[in-house]
Parts: sequence; structure tokens; C-alpha cells
Amino acid sequence: MRCYFSLALLMLFPLILFGQGTEDLGVLTPAQSGPPPDQHLEIWLKTEFDQLVAQRRAAFETTLKSEASCRNWQEERRRFFLDQIGPLPERTPLNPVVVGTLQGKGYRIEKILLESRPGFHVTGNLYLPETPPPWPAV
Repeated sequence: MRCYFSLALLMLFPLILFGQGTEDLGVLTPAQSGPPPDQHLEIWLKTEFDQLVAQRRAAFETTLKSEASCRNWQEERRRFFLDQIGPLPERTPLNPVVVGTLQGKGYRIEKILLESRPGFHVTGNLYLPETPPPWPAV
């Protein structure tokens, strides 16, 4: 008897398992749900950024009508940025050193070493024309 019961259950199990249709439990369709949740913050930040850029552009275009208003705008922006980041560090001597020179046709290149801060070295190249002035600027 037990064997027949087990056999009957075994034969009915596929009917029970596959006989039921899969039900879509989603509440919203993809068109209604919008972007995936992991993109919500990025989209919000981009929207905020676009609004702030539009505000800045409008203020920039309406404010800058003359040289005096341009200088005033620059000073206000400088004050704002310095308030945000704090005062700039005091200036220190650059202590420039020419470590090499390359000669080219009509110019020379001086390899230089500077200290942007004490003990913090920065390298650079100076391209110096050998023709009389005026010289082009880069």
C-alpha cells in the first residue's frame, strides 16, 4: 500500500509542479518603473548639476556687461572659492635649478627643477627662442 501511494505521488508531482502557470508578480511594467534603482542617485546628481550650470551660465551672461563688472565677478568668485577651501599657503622661494640644456635650430630647451613647496620638486622645460623679440606666447 505504501509503495502504491509513493508511486502515485511520484506520478502526480510533475503535474502539480508544471501544471501551474508562472505568475508575473511585478507591480509595475518596465515602462512605468523608470530607470533601475542603482541609477537613481546618478540621474538625480546629473539633474542637479545641469540646473546649477544653467543658473551659473545665466548669472554669468547677465552680470558680465562691462570690464568693471567682469573684474567684480572675478573678485567675488575668488572670495567664494577661498572661503570654501581656506586660505592659500604662503609663497615660498622656487629655488630654480637648470639641470640641462638642449640646443635646437633657432631655440634652446632648458631643463629646470623647481620647488613648488619646500622639499617638493617639480620638473619642467623652458623653450627659449634665440630670435629677437617679439616672441609668440604659448
